[in-house]
Amino acid sequence: MNATKDHIGNHSTTRRKKAKTTAPTVERVRTMDESDEKQLGSSERPTEISSYVPTSDAFLKTCFMPKLKENEITAKQGKRKSAKTERDFYKSLSQLAMHYEITPIPTQHFNYPYNISLSLWDIKRQLKSKTENWDNIRVIEKGSKTCFAVQERCNTGTILYYVPVRPLYQLLKNKAHRKAACLLLSVCSYLYRIADIPYYRQEGTYLYGIYEMLTDWMEQDEEMDDSHNGKKELQSAEIIGDIMGQKISDPHNLLFFEQRVKGFRPKDRFEKECLALAEKAFQTVL
Repeated sequence: MNATKDHIGNHSTTRRKKAKTTAPTVERVRTMDESDEKQLGSSERPTEISSYVPTSDAFLKTCFMPKLKENEITAKQGKRKSAKTERDFYKSLSQLAMHYEITPIPTQHFNYPYNISLSLWDIKRQLKSKTENWDNIRVIEKGSKTCFAVQERCNTGTILYYVPVRPLYQLLKNKAHRKAACLLLSVCSYLYRIADIPYYRQEGTYLYGIYEMLTDWMEQDEEMDDSHNGKKELQSAEIIGDIMGQKISDPHNLLFFEQRVKGFRPKDRFEKECLALAEKAFQTVL
């Protein structure tokens, strides 16, 4: 009592009683990937954070369908043509699958035009893995029909040149240039018999196979009658090819080669070019 008596009146406020208990410290909220603060003097690494529930990598193994890309055909088509386009497409797809011996995935249950886009993606994938010379495939409109256009490239390391025989066939019928035509016929005989250049009507050649394939496709097309321009052109190519094949393979054209070159008198620029070509070819025969 004596101790407190001396301090009365020296302070304006009385001293509060100290609380028996203290309020808990409020910690700040950390983000999920934030580690605890490192304690001084501790050599232990912070605990790694992982998901509470174990997850699988099934998402990475999921195969997603290809994204739809509208081409020139589907972009400008209306609903009226979509049904016919689908019929033509799957008909051409069936012929393509038969030719390349592949099995397309079923896409008819998808809506148009995604079914066409999906089929095209699948065909590209199969041809790329199966056909060595495959280069590209497109869906095109030819006339009023929709079909596939397949492009193949064969790298032989050389350049392929094609010598057309239809112009020579027509030139042989022209009396004004009959001698020039015979001169060129001797050149073609040299290319066929001496240089061993294959003829497109010769079985086993590349062009013979192409013509056969086109003929088979046209014969399988039920909507293409005999009056179609494509069939007429193929028939004409076969007829003219057989006629010119007999002339080109005739050995007499080589026997008379020198006589034709020396006795030819050009009348115009075209015949001068024919003579110059024949002279170059004849020099290689000697």
